[in-house]
Amino acid sequence: MTVKTKDDATGIFTNRHLLKALHFFSESLSAESAVINALNVFPVPDGDTGSNMAATVKEAFSAAEAFLKDNSVTDIRDEKINELNTADLCKGIARGALMGARGNSGVILCQILRAFADTCAEAGAVEAPAMAAAIRNSADAAWRAVQKPVKGTILSVAAGAASAVEKTVGSGEKDPDLAEVLESALAGSRAALAETPNQLEVLKKAGIVDSGGAGLTLFYASLLASYLDGEIPALCLPEATSTRIAGDIGKAAPQAEDFTGEEVSPGLAELRFEVMYLLEAPDEAIRGFRRALDFIGDSIVVVGGDGLYNCHVHTDDAGAAVEAALDIGRPRQIRVTYLLDEVSEVSKAPEEGISAGMREETWVVQALAGHQADPSLSGGAIIDSPEHSYSKTAAVAVSMGEGVNRLLLSLGVAKIIPGFQSMNPSTKDILDAVSSFKGQDVIVLPNNPNIVSVANQAVGLLEDPDTNAYVLPTGCVQEALSALVDFDPMATGEENLEHMSLAMKKVKSGEVTSAVRDSIFGGIVIQKGDYIGIAKPAGIVVAGKTLSGVLIGLVDYLIDEESELATVLEGISYDESSSRALKDWLEEKYPGVALERLKGGQPVYNYLVAVE
Repeated sequence: MTVKTKDDATGIFTNRHLLKALHFFSESLSAESAVINALNVFPVPDGDTGSNMAATVKEAFSAAEAFLKDNSVTDIRDEKINELNTADLCKGIARGALMGARGNSGVILCQILRAFADTCAEAGAVEAPAMAAAIRNSADAAWRAVQKPVKGTILSVAAGAASAVEKTVGSGEKDPDLAEVLESALAGSRAALAETPNQLEVLKKAGIVDSGGAGLTLFYASLLASYLDGEIPALCLPEATSTRIAGDIGKAAPQAEDFTGEEVSPGLAELRFEVMYLLEAPDEAIRGFRRALDFIGDSIVVVGGDGLYNCHVHTDDAGAAVEAALDIGRPRQIRVTYLLDEVSEVSKAPEEGISAGMREETWVVQALAGHQADPSLSGGAIIDSPEHSYSKTAAVAVSMGEGVNRLLLSLGVAKIIPGFQSMNPSTKDILDAVSSFKGQDVIVLPNNPNIVSVANQAVGLLEDPDTNAYVLPTGCVQEALSALVDFDPMATGEENLEHMSLAMKKVKSGEVTSAVRDSIFGGIVIQKGDYIGIAKPAGIVVAGKTLSGVLIGLVDYLIDEESELATVLEGISYDESSSRALKDWLEEKYPGVALERLKGGQPVYNYLVAVE
């Protein structure tokens, strides 16, 4: 391996360049995640491509930092980095990306990073030809990672970068220059991104470019910026796309001073959600975390220390409250409560600093009043069921919402992995859950199409020869509940997989949520704020101004002459009058179809619907 001790070594992409590029990529994805999330074809409030990509790269960079620490290097600007073994550094990056992958976009991105790092490791001295090979190999790895590749996605952007680089290297006019290779990769990726609406009709109709592809352009921008000693790159989108999503991103948050207990606003009754969780995070990150919560809500309490904190906030954006925790650590025992229900049920005088109608946990009241709070007083949701060591097969499910969690546990699930739209679990999260069942078969229920690939990746990494793990590709909680009816913990994993696969196909499912932007889907004109009913796999089938009308319209779409039961899981923002209206409508129009109402407590979706 050729070692250069200066970053200005002619034509060499050094270890320091690689680390700086990964740092730039992580920072730019975090900064631009809201924009990338907004590039969502469906006008629903759960776009998470940017969040998943940012989380994946963050884990890759953390693995690189751990490698440096093991080699007594604490600063990525230290010239000693170039003396370290490139292959070992790249191996750490590849492993970090693999374990940190979240969602479909994260799985594809991790394959890109792994192939890029592997090629750099093999080359040793990364000059222009090796860089071109790394970019081509990473693009090919992305295409291989998808069972049914589709043009107009992140795959096309990776291919566009690779093709542009090959034209530069293969021109034959002169020996290729590394800067020119990186510049062509960036230009090729951006050109390919601009073409994605012409390759996918859904993007063209929505007037946007592909979200994953947009995020990937930051990778090539980061490579170039690190080599040329530039700044952290910003996202560069076509003007039409930027204009289209401008209203979906939200206004910039004002600058906030350091949080103190005196800054808690008493106007809590205006906010919809109470979000609480335990957070495992480094102590030095908590100051910035408090500031992030201050941007999105009120009644902020963060107490604890030594890497474990109990967190509480009132907000209109429950997803953002959880994402703030994911940015710095691992939230668990997540609980989301719809506060506006609490207002109507209050029966006691408010505590000082808390508005009427808000009945808080004891530790929150104490903290807001200035007393020392005990984190152990938190009443977070239980995510583990009693011991299942006696069974042949254990079920592990991804879920969010206290009611949904209880339903899954009652049907035999042994462990709940917190996760939902915009907060997908990582490969490591699922692998850790599966690995906790020694010598048993394990069925994993991802309950989200965006988590299926991550679950498959996690199962493939299982090293215990006495544990067999299987992924039942449930696309939603409703399918999981139907499948679990046929779950037998005393049967083998293969037997359960066969029976549960048949059971999950018997249910037709959908959900109701609110549109975050104006849109047209299948001839349905949708305005921002409208309720929309989404049927699987058809997509949006009904939209309207009233929650009851959309809920009834969705159920009507799902019901057929063989239907016997309609089940609705009521989310944290459900409406009692809408649930009753559905009951009355069913009794009149479909008297043979029973209605089952269950408290799901899920965020984002007012209702999850299942018809059998």
